[in-house]
Amino acid sequence: MSRFRDLALKEMGLTPLWVPRQAAAALPEVSHAVLPLAEVLPVPAALVAAPLAQRRQSVPHLPLHLLTHDALRDAVAACTQCGLCDSRRQTVFGSGPLPVPWMFVGDGPGEGDEDEGRPFTGVPGRLLDNMLAELDLRRGRDVYVSNAVKCRTPGTGRPEASSVLACRDWLMREIALVQPRLIVALGAVAAQLLLDTDAPVGSLRGQVHRRVFDGRAVDIVVTWHPAYVLRKLSEKARSWDDLCLARELLSGTSVAQTLPV
Repeated sequence: MSRFRDLALKEMGLTPLWVPRQAAAALPEVSHAVLPLAEVLPVPAALVAAPLAQRRQSVPHLPLHLLTHDALRDAVAACTQCGLCDSRRQTVFGSGPLPVPWMFVGDGPGEGDEDEGRPFTGVPGRLLDNMLAELDLRRGRDVYVSNAVKCRTPGTGRPEASSVLACRDWLMREIALVQPRLIVALGAVAAQLLLDTDAPVGSLRGQVHRRVFDGRAVDIVVTWHPAYVLRKLSEKARSWDDLCLARELLSGTSVAQTLPV
């Protein structure tokens, strides 16, 4: 420890040390050569040679339940738990005020979302914004918007089961931080993850589901993803009905039966 202390003091410009003459004669001579960091504090060779981004990913995070919203975003950005980390340009984290009664969770980001680093951009995002406006809601003010999976899936765009599982804990912590009274699940991936089921959207919508997150009961309404509605415009009216059901729930006027999960 004395050798490390002397080197540390030298680096801070606090040497030479003043000691009594009698003790000085007994002190070993200290080399003033600067030692490589790996010699002072051993570091795995693979990490020393790794790119800076990879070294950041290797820094241990706080326990999940202690992560703030900003810390959670950073942890997601450093995540390498599934293969999507190899193809992504950046992760797409949720956005909106905290806490807030309304939370919308989609399946996963599209190409435009990845480009901008925020969920629900482009035409699907505009459709969602228009439907929110009809409810007198606005992103950035009244709702928090996120996705079940935080990285874009190349090709078909539908996240694989391994990616959904890898992102599950991130979403659970995100919900705990948002503290919503209601979650609107937009699409099959989001609905099936939140409700722990493999049932299709068609059999889950039109009902009120309830689940406990971090000790808080939260109602869940399932509807189609805006991208699906754009492909099948006949479902737009049903999607609007689902949002009206969600509004009735928060206003306390809904008579729909709540199904516990």
